[in-house]
Amino acid sequence: MIPMTIDKKILLQYGLPPISPVLVSALGKIRQGFDEGGSAKPPIDLSEYLELGIRLATMSEEERKSLQFMFDKLTEDKK
Repeated sequence: MIPMTIDKKILLQYGLPPISPVLVSALGKIRQGFDEGGSAKPPIDLSEYLELGIRLATMSEEERKSLQFMFDKLTEDKK
């Protein structure tokens, strides 16, 4: 099993509390389940997802509107 690590610098940078050992254990079990099923996709880097989540959570309302606008434009059907 590939060991999971979460970059503690990211947590400190945003002033977040340490991650619960229970959560880390649960994520490890999920990861182990994926590893047993074979590799259809490259392994995910949980620290990247955590950083993305933190960035999304700390966005201003204007940034959220801009991001939503860009997402809508990318996903709308071509006419």
